[in-house]
Amino acid sequence: MNVSRLAEETVISAGAVSTIIHEKLDMSKISATWVPRMLSPFQKDVRRQCCKEKLELLTEDSEHFSSTFGERRRDLGISQRS
Repeated sequence: MNVSRLAEETVISAGAVSTIIHEKLDMSKISATWVPRMLSPFQKDVRRQCCKEKLELLTEDSEHFSSTFGERRRDLGISQRS
């Protein structure tokens, strides 16, 4: 989801949305995904484990991984280009 879409859906200005995301929520966009700038050690471990699992799935069966991951993104309402 991008700032302009959030602004449309919340009926506030894009500048206000950007301020809320960056300053109030302390988040930044990394690889088309909003993530907190500072992760706790636990959050880093969870994220690392998730990435390792996805890499293993990709290595084992890239075609199945692509279709499964794409379905999960659609289920969560995440477009390919947020």
